[in-house]
Amino acid sequence: MAARVAEVTIEARLPEAQASDPTAPKDRVRPKQGEPPDPAVTSRRYQIILLHTLVTVVLGYELLFSTQALVSFRIKQFIVFELILTSVALALIPIRLWAANWLAGALAVADTIATTLVIYLSGHASSDLFLTYFLIVLMAAFAPTLPQMIGISATLCLAYATSLYMDIGEIGSLGTGHLLQIPVLLIMAVYYGVTTEAARKLSREKMSLLEHLSERKRMEEALRESEERFEAFMDNSPAVAFMKDEEGRFAYANKPFERRFNLNKPDWSGKTDLELWPATIAEQMRANDRAVLSAGTSKELEETMPTPDNRLHSWMVFKFPLRDTSGRRYLGCIALDITERKQLEAQFRQAQKMEAVGRLAGGIAHDFNNLLTIIVGYTQRLMGRYDSTDPAHDELQEISKAGYRAAALTQQLLAFSRRQMIQPKVLDLNTVVSDTSNMLQRMIGEDIRLATVLAPDLGSIKVDPGQMEQVIMNLAVNARDAMPQGGKLTIETENVDLERPMPNGPVTVAPGRYVVLSVRDTGQGMDADIQARIFEPFFTTKEPGKGTGLGLSTVYGIAKQSGGYIFVSSQQGRGTTFRLYLPRVEEAAEVFVPADPASTSTRGSGTLLLAEDEVGVRALVRRILEGNGYTILEASNGAQALELYERYQGSVGLLITDVVMPGGMSGRQLADRLLAKRPTLKVLFVSGYTDEAISRHGVLEKGVEFLKKPFSPEALARKVREILDAPTEDSPRHAVSTSS
Repeated sequence: MAARVAEVTIEARLPEAQASDPTAPKDRVRPKQGEPPDPAVTSRRYQIILLHTLVTVVLGYELLFSTQALVSFRIKQFIVFELILTSVALALIPIRLWAANWLAGALAVADTIATTLVIYLSGHASSDLFLTYFLIVLMAAFAPTLPQMIGISATLCLAYATSLYMDIGEIGSLGTGHLLQIPVLLIMAVYYGVTTEAARKLSREKMSLLEHLSERKRMEEALRESEERFEAFMDNSPAVAFMKDEEGRFAYANKPFERRFNLNKPDWSGKTDLELWPATIAEQMRANDRAVLSAGTSKELEETMPTPDNRLHSWMVFKFPLRDTSGRRYLGCIALDITERKQLEAQFRQAQKMEAVGRLAGGIAHDFNNLLTIIVGYTQRLMGRYDSTDPAHDELQEISKAGYRAAALTQQLLAFSRRQMIQPKVLDLNTVVSDTSNMLQRMIGEDIRLATVLAPDLGSIKVDPGQMEQVIMNLAVNARDAMPQGGKLTIETENVDLERPMPNGPVTVAPGRYVVLSVRDTGQGMDADIQARIFEPFFTTKEPGKGTGLGLSTVYGIAKQSGGYIFVSSQQGRGTTFRLYLPRVEEAAEVFVPADPASTSTRGSGTLLLAEDEVGVRALVRRILEGNGYTILEASNGAQALELYERYQGSVGLLITDVVMPGGMSGRQLADRLLAKRPTLKVLFVSGYTDEAISRHGVLEKGVEFLKKPFSPEALARKVREILDAPTEDSPRHAVSTSS
């Protein structure tokens, strides 16, 4: 994924954003030491000092020259002196205090009191001057703007002058005190207008500041909630997320990152990959980071990082560049642990490979078994023509042995591919282990000590007895080869109850009740790479010519076909343990009494119908059975066999048919067609491997008679005699349905 993405801007904290906002109201703050004063504050200071000085002059003049004063001249001097001192004090106030919101209001209140006091003490409290003065004070409080207030004040002063002129008759003439009263009123109007305007401006600024602070608080609360949502989102995400600066130092990490790698913030904050991971891993990660930052595009990568348990995990990593509000670049990263997914993918690929090899092996075994049937059958027929002392007899016997060894290999292939025909029985695994112990000791040699640890209350299992013996034999042989200098082989059985799924590498054992067979050796052990391939067919660590690579793959196939699981655990130099889990059953174990072959006669009489597509096998079967006294009707496919049966006037006692035949009709379909015509007909299926027509997942259906290829002439003749001698109610027809 290389699509260019827009660089992400990190949202700055609120105070930084407001500092860059020209429309945000500015708080009236005192200038710091050494900073130039605010020009607006300086201008207001000069205006108020000038107006206050003028007010002091006119009020002093009014008080000193008033002829109706209520106080002595000395007190008037003292009051004027105090007014002059206030002007001086105002000039001495530091400019930083003029920025305070309360100063203008305090001066207006103080001057109002002083002016009122002076007018009163001058003896004009009951005159029009006092009334006019208070009207000006009221206008200063309620006039919307400074020009309007000055205009109204000027009008009032004109009205006052008119009043003075109208009162000339009473006062005789206008004195200096009367003439000064008009400029006093004008100056006071301007002074009150300026201070009131300043107070209003401060009030507006205060309201604006309060609104701004309220908005700021709301924004801070919204930011806090947003951050909490973001933290909750990131900390509850299944993905690991972190951010680095351009130097590769960690600037952010979410909680899953900390939990996954067992790190706290002090452990990762400001650290680089080299400080957290092994050098080779850190260098690769840093190279990937630089590539993303230099390209300026997002990238999807797969990286490896170790967890606290020192196990390397695979991660699907999405890296992308971003910037904060100052323009500084960062690298963002979101990572998902895909270790389990990769294991499942590997398991799926392995299963596909094993299935493909199994299908190939099954197909080869089918054709190979037909050839071996011919080789073994004719070899044994020829052996019967020579005396046991004849050299030709020995040579033929070697051919027969080679044929059976080849047949054993095909059975291993069929076991791996789970196409081996099995007849499961309820067994006591302890009995199977005990019965094979003597044979195992001879097989593994005297330098290896065999020990068995058998659970006394072991449950029963339902498996094919021959297959179970083969599993024990193959695991014992594998253990023997791993201990060339001798050692100890331990075979153990136990009951295991799983209440929940049990993960074991890429495979998980389903909950249930199991009987577990453990085979443990003290041999060389295996590394992880060998363990990963140990059950593959034809895989072997032995020298060429010393192993087929089918022993453990056969065990694997038998375990799967029996509904179980097989696992291996090993360390180099510390031996290997195989654990086979088989489902436990509640049925009691069956007791087997092997039949005596010598007591069964192989000769007979009657007509048999033979359907076999392989020419060589068909000819061999016909010769064997004709040699034992039977009449044979032979056909190469199902349709031909059906036609022969229809034309034959006599009675056919047994149908012998291959399971898989060409021509569109299988052996099972042929049997169904003939049983529909004659329900008492007996049937023997012959095949090199299992087929779903006569089995379910390789398990032979109850009542179905089956002979596995390759077979000997004696085995074929004995099986035919056994079926024909069976009572009619026990005949296979009951197990062969008429449905295909």
